[in-house]
Amino acid sequence: MDRPGRSIAAGRKGLSDEEQLTFAIAEDRAFLTHNIQDFAPLAEIYFQHNRSYAGIVVARQFEKGELLRRTLTLLETLTPETAANTLRFI
Repeated sequence: MDRPGRSIAAGRKGLSDEEQLTFAIAEDRAFLTHNIQDFAPLAEIYFQHNRSYAGIVVARQFEKGELLRRTLTLLETLTPETAANTLRFI
């Protein structure tokens, strides 16, 4: 069993970006990544094929406290419905 707060990607190293996103979709979770290069095109592909996902959040490489602050600020403004099928930047 995963510890609370543990990344859903933990133990999934080596899987493709699409496999990681597919796992997040199966868990009905949004996906937080630093990898805009791969996930922005993936979001576009999902949009073009009308495939749903809970949301993708892309962040620059911030210090962990800053990343947490920005993520929490974003989460305070979103509902699952407004986050769904969107690519957001923090």
